[in-house]
This record gives sequence, C-alpha cells and structure tokens, in this order.
Amino acid sequence: MNGKKNNPIKFFVFTIASILLIEFVILTVLGRWTNATKFWEDLISELFLAAAVSPVLYFFFLRPLAKEINERKEAVERLHESGKELNEAQRLGRIGNWNWDIATDTISWFEEYYRIFGLDPAQRPPKYEEHLKAYTPESAARLDAAVKINTQSGKPYELDLEIANPKGSARWITARSETKRDIQGKIIGLRGTAQDITERKRAETEREQFFKFFQLSTDIMVIADPLGCFKKVNPTALRILGYSESELLSKPFIDFVHPDDQQPTKDEMARQMKVGASLDFKNRYMCKGGTVLWLSWRANYDKKDGITYATARDITKERQAAEINEKLATVVRYTDDGVISMDIKGIVTSWNKGAEIISGYDEKEAIGKNISELTVPQGKTEDLEVSKNTIARVSKGERIENYERQIMKKNGNVVDVNMTVSPITEESGKITGISVIARDITKAKEIERAKNDFLVLASHQMRTPLSGTRWMIETLKRGIFGKLEGKQKEYIDEIYKTNNRMIDLVSGMMSMLTLESGAAFKAKEKIAISKFSDDIISVAGALAESKKIILKDKLKGRDDAYIYSDFQAVKNILECFVSNAINYSSSGKEIEFGEKEESGEAIFFVKDHGIGIPEEEKKHIFERFFRGYRAKAVKPGGTGLGLSLALLIADKIGAKISFESQEGKGSTFYLRLPKENV
Repeated sequence: MNGKKNNPIKFFVFTIASILLIEFVILTVLGRWTNATKFWEDLISELFLAAAVSPVLYFFFLRPLAKEINERKEAVERLHESGKELNEAQRLGRIGNWNWDIATDTISWFEEYYRIFGLDPAQRPPKYEEHLKAYTPESAARLDAAVKINTQSGKPYELDLEIANPKGSARWITARSETKRDIQGKIIGLRGTAQDITERKRAETEREQFFKFFQLSTDIMVIADPLGCFKKVNPTALRILGYSESELLSKPFIDFVHPDDQQPTKDEMARQMKVGASLDFKNRYMCKGGTVLWLSWRANYDKKDGITYATARDITKERQAAEINEKLATVVRYTDDGVISMDIKGIVTSWNKGAEIISGYDEKEAIGKNISELTVPQGKTEDLEVSKNTIARVSKGERIENYERQIMKKNGNVVDVNMTVSPITEESGKITGISVIARDITKAKEIERAKNDFLVLASHQMRTPLSGTRWMIETLKRGIFGKLEGKQKEYIDEIYKTNNRMIDLVSGMMSMLTLESGAAFKAKEKIAISKFSDDIISVAGALAESKKIILKDKLKGRDDAYIYSDFQAVKNILECFVSNAINYSSSGKEIEFGEKEESGEAIFFVKDHGIGIPEEEKKHIFERFFRGYRAKAVKPGGTGLGLSLALLIADKIGAKISFESQEGKGSTFYLRLPKENV
C-alpha cells in the first residue's frame, strides 16, 4: 500500500476496533445497551478476550458464548424481580411459603411466613421441634400428628391452627402441606403455606357469639326483610308468641299485630325507613292462643340491604301494673280517706283530696311542712310528743295500725281520726319515707257514744225486769203463796225456763254489743295453765254430773306452764266450749279438755264424742243465732250466740279459734294463743 510494507500489529488493532465499533452502533440502535456502566463493563471484557485470541476465533466462537452468558444474567435479574413480586403478592394475601428437607432438617421460609410468626427475615428459620412451640399446645399436637401422617403416607393436610400469643389476642393460620418426592417416588421433604386467617376467625367468633346471644336472649329478636316478613326469629319469640318458626315466617309480620295497632305500626315502619331506627315503640301482638301481649320494640333499619334488625320485650305485666297504679292513683287522689306521704323527718311530700277534706289544708299549703304543724292542736304538748314518737318508730321500720288520735283542723275544730302509719321502703329494704292513711271517725265516735248510752240504758231497762220476774217465779216455786199442783207447777217451770232463756239472750246481746263497741280487756297477766281447771269444773261440773258425763281434766297440775293473756277472756271461751260439749253429748260419754304446745303456740282443746256437726253446717257455725237442726233437736232453748261471742273475744285478745268435727262422732274445738302469749 503506497509502496509501504503492511504492519501486522496495526492491522490487528484496527480490525478489533472496527468490529467493536460496528457492534456498538448495532447494539445502540437495537437498544441493547442503554446502561452506560454496563456497556463499558462488557466492552472491557470483550477487549481482553479480543486481545487474547484472534479476531476470527472471538467472532465465531467466544462472542456467541458471551452473548449467552449475558442472556442468562438478564434471566436471573428477571427472576429476582419476579421473586420480589411474589413476596409482595404473599404479603398482600397474607400467605407465606415454606420448604422442609427431611434428610438435612433444613427449613426455608418466605418473607411473609416470617412476618406471620412475628420473626425477623434475617434470622434462620427454627428447627421443626422448635417451630412447634409457636403454636398453642392443642394446635401443636394436631399439626405434629398431621405432619407425621404426611411424611409417612404422603397424605396432605389443611388445618386451622392457633398461634401462641401470650402478649396479645389470639392469632390463627390455615396451614397446608404436600410432599416432595425424588425420581423414585420417595418422600424427601414437605412444602406448604400458612395463611393468616385471624380476621376471618374473629369475624366467625363474633358471628358465633351473636348467634348464641340471638338463641339465648330472653328478649324477642327478629330479622325482617324489605317485604315486611320475618327472615329469622329466635326461640324466645316462638315461646312468647306461641307460633312455630314456619308460621311466623310464612306471612308479613303486620298480620300478627293487633288490628287496632296495625296502622300505627305501619306509620312507625315508614318513619323508621327514613331515620333508620325505632326506640321504644309499643304495640300489641296476637299470640297463637288468642292472648294479646304488649311489646316494646327497638329496631335498626339497614338502608343498604333493606333489612330490619329488632328486639322486643314483653311489657304486658308492666302495662297492667301501670294501669292498676293509675287507677289506684285516681282512687287515692279522690278518696275521702286522707292519704299522705312524708320523708323520715315528717315533712309532707304528698297530700290528697281526702287529707284536704279532713284537715282543711290544701295540697299547696301542706307540702313542705312538718305533719305536726298541720295536725297537733295548739298547746297540746303531750300530743306533739306522741306525733314525734310515732314518726320515730315508723322511720325505724315499725307499722302502726288503727292508731286513733285527735287532730286540729285549719279552722281550729278538733276531729277524731283513725290512722295507719307505715314505712315506705325501697327494694333494698332501705326506709325512705312514711305513709299515712287517715279516716275521719268523728261521726263514728258520736255513734259509739250513743251506743254506749243505749247499752247502759238497756242493761237497766231490760235486765232488771227479767231478774225481778225470775225472783217472783222462784218465790212461787218455793210454795210461799201455796203449794203448786199439777198443771200449775208444769206451767210455772216452763215460765221459769223461758225467763232464764230471755235473760241469757239479753246478756248475750249485751255482751256482743259491748265487744263490738270496742270494749277493752284487762292487760295481759301471767296465768298458770292449771288455774283454768278449777273454774271450768266449778261452772260445768254440776251440769256434767246431771247428764252423767265424765269430764277428763288435763289442765289440772299444769303449774309449770304459763300464758300471758286476759284470764277472764280465755276462761269464757273455754267455758263456752265445755258447756256446748256437755249439752250436745249423750249420757255416759267422755269429754276431754287440756292444753298442748305446737310450734311455740299454746293450744287449748275441748274434745267430745257427741252429735258432731254436719258438713253443710260447718261454714255457718260462728254466725249469730245460727243453730243446726240436730242441735235444736237436742237442746231447743239455745240462743245461738255462744260461739259468736267466743270468736269475738278471741279476736280481741289476738287468739284464733278452729274446730274439727264429724257428724255422729263428735267435735274438737281449739283456742290458739300466739307465741308471744306463751
């Protein structure tokens, strides 16, 4: 070339440079080397290769090899990117992968698996036995059993397992596994996944708790669809309403509502759809048996799904109680009796119309004042002390019944009242106030005084002539004015008996009137049981002897037993029992009387073997003037007042009378004195 000699080195360098330049242009156009750093790394590598071998060897053998290496490198990079995407997908799905080589006991975990168990991905996975400790004992045992079956038989497993979490709430995973086998089919390891299902488990638990609450609730719970039909009802609804589930779900619930309440219920449903809820809506439901119940509803309307969730409480008894209380309040408000409430210091808190009529003070004047200011006559220091003492006693829990006293009206007049004063208590038993029911008995007192005057008059005007008549008859019977013959004696005897019956009848009536007028007995005294023996024998002994009746006295010798009562009152009752037993027993029979104690009560008894009392007459036995047909036949001259008087006397001394009787076999009468009298 131009006469010059070719230089082999220059030719080699020129050739290599030309080839690389052409490759650079081609690759740049094709977009292979967009990264400058990468380009220069590859260029230097190829220069070294080109320097070491001939251009022909490089171009036809080494360059394709370098190209394959680069492609593999790019494939690894793409695989690395795919791994990142897989980790991200597992994070989003909360699914972690793992592999286990059985022979080497080598375990590999993906990043999400670490996160599920709260471990650092930079750490090495724990061994299998150590990993089991991450679960609760029950879950660990189930997992271990499933792994053993998996490794032995190849059967895969899928388990919901609980992760032990002592510092927080429970966490759950779904664990799945399958086997890895070699080319001979031998199991060489396991691979699997763990999916975090904690949120699902919590939702399931909440659903289970709601369903349990739905089933066990003592209130009615229902779910209704947009068409106004029940979709679900709990057992309480079935029990209270009496229908089966299929019956309640078969038609709109408005059909079960009382006809008078259907339109208000529809109006409430329309309102509920606008505002989303109903609070304390009340209507009546028709039960299957025809019973009508009042229900109080609380409901929430889900506008998205058109579903109503509601609960109802049976308030029938509350409504009935409220109606009764309303009626009572009306009665209390307008009754003629004074109904007053006070605090425990005697300050008036309520005052009805009756109290206003009795006292002359209206409600506004009375409320806020002490009761003593309104009722105690001026200058009556003793009455003031009694009023204060009454308030003090009741504020400690005592109830005072039929307490009579005089109060001063607003106009200065004094009236007689009968009061019952009671403590007002809360459910806990705490006394919070005092109630007073007062009745004006001024007119009753006037009538009582008139009755007493009549009793005094009657006692003299009726008994005196009868007693005089008896004295004159007895004179005639003694023959002072001549001996009585035949029919004369018979008539005189009959007149004498009739006069005595009249005396007994008047005495009985006077005694009855005296008791009913409130005559008081003597104060309680200590009485030996045996003391009644002599008195009963002295009164009834002669009559019993005349009828040849045996008196079996079990009171005699009871000097060690005592009662506290009115001696005369108890004696009168026992004498009534014994005289009736003698009168209605036939000759030769035995009558037993005595006393025993049962449950702290003193029980006096008189037992006979006489005519007894027919069943149909027992309910009338204590009525005034009542005498049974057999009693009339045995003793025609009785008054029918004896047992009535005995019952009145018993009531006055706080005792009770009862009896047992069988017609033709006899009777036993009892007088029971309460514990405090023994």
